[in-house]
Amino acid sequence: MSRPTSVSLCAGAGGEALGLRWAGFYHAALVEIEPEPCETLRLNGFENVRQIDVASYCEQHAPLLTWASFPCQPWSTQGKRKHSEDRRNLWPAIVDQLDNDPPKTFVGENVVGLAQHVKACAPLLPAANCPGCYLERVILRDLRARFAFVDCYRLNASGFGVPQHRRRLFIVASDRPIGRPVPTHGPGKALPWVTIRDALGLEIRLDGGRNSKANPRQERPITSSEPCFTIGTRGNQIVRFSDGTKRRLEPEECAILMGYPATYRFAGRYKIGRFRQIGNSVCPAVAEAIGRQVMAAHEIRPPRGSHC
Repeated sequence: MSRPTSVSLCAGAGGEALGLRWAGFYHAALVEIEPEPCETLRLNGFENVRQIDVASYCEQHAPLLTWASFPCQPWSTQGKRKHSEDRRNLWPAIVDQLDNDPPKTFVGENVVGLAQHVKACAPLLPAANCPGCYLERVILRDLRARFAFVDCYRLNASGFGVPQHRRRLFIVASDRPIGRPVPTHGPGKALPWVTIRDALGLEIRLDGGRNSKANPRQERPITSSEPCFTIGTRGNQIVRFSDGTKRRLEPEECAILMGYPATYRFAGRYKIGRFRQIGNSVCPAVAEAIGRQVMAAHEIRPPRGSHC
């Protein structure tokens, strides 16, 4: 039997693609407009990379799974939160792609802020002014018009063996029910959390630096004995050693804290570009867990040799 196919929209640096590869999927197309992430995908052996805007992509593959990690900036609490009025809101283009090349299953990934309501929202006000209303009255409505099953839930990457507390919203739609992944790591689970010490072999204290002048809030400093906080795109995580010295995390260290293998390569001459690719990624282990649920629901066994 041929391998189950997937299409990735807004593929980025390939965290989702790597996780789905581990689950046993073959990528028919990886759509990404930015040149550096496209080069990163190619450096790591991904074929069928399409450097093109999602709105301009028009191939047809009838995939088992279409995954879209559509830009989070319109909904993130760290941004200006222009919501659907932000030019980076690609949801309408994604819906067009679902109609152009209907998959059996769709997975959308975004920040948990997409599910939050603003204080002034109300049923009679435009959904565009509130992320939670846009999710409920636009995104989920669009999916229910096209799929028999629609689900929406949050996952924390630390529950899947990633040395990072990274909470993200996942929207799943399919022609049949798809089970939710069950966390395997953490208190009360079969396995303990993977810590910074486990991942990097460092005895340190880590803090998040200053996010911006407009938002000077710092992350709670943490030690090597726990997973790190959410890795962002700025490269401002400060490592503090017991002898008083300090430095910033390197891009390669951030990638490991995202759950990428140490052998995964990131294109880009400048660190800031690599930090941006990594901070915008999907943790591969989480994508793998969701991919396995999709395959199980469609009664497909992972091909031999897939990642475990």
